[in-house]
Amino acid sequence: MSKIDVAFGKAMKSRRLELGISQEELAFRAGLHRTYISNLERGRKGPSLRVAIRLAFALEMSAPDLVQLTEDFALKPDSPKLTLEGNDDTD
Repeated sequence: MSKIDVAFGKAMKSRRLELGISQEELAFRAGLHRTYISNLERGRKGPSLRVAIRLAFALEMSAPDLVQLTEDFALKPDSPKLTLEGNDDTD
C-alpha cells in the first residue's frame, strides 16, 4: 500500500461523499465492482490510468482535477512525508 494509493483513495472518497453517492453508485457509474471501489478508497489497490479516467468521469470531474485532489491529500501536513523511494513508486 503506497502513500499515493492512500491519497488517491481519500480523494475518491471525498469527492464521492461530496456528490452524495454510495460506493455502489460510483461502481455502477464507472463500470467497476463495488469491492474494487472499496479497496481503492482504503488505499489497498492502485488504479490503472484507464480506471482513474473512468473514475474521474464517474465522479463528475476531469482526470487532472482528480490527480490534483490526490496530490492535495498526499501533501497535507498530517500525511506521512511523500517520497519516491521504497513502496511509493511501486505498483
